Amino acid sequence: MFELPSYEIVEKEGKYTDKEIEEFRETVEKGAHLFFKYAREGGLRFGLQNQVAVY
Repeated sequence: MFELPSYEIVEKEGKYTDKEIEEFRETVEKGAHLFFKYAREGGLRFGLQNQVAVY
């Protein structure tokens, strides 16, 4: 689990290689702006029923 905005690993579970961890970190860094955007907006809305999914 990565902490934002520092991208530090705060919890590590499983047997991931250093390469896999770096790939995860890059994915989190590239998507961080979306995490913050949707958190600020209250989650993601799907369909017309105004259902909210928070990740």
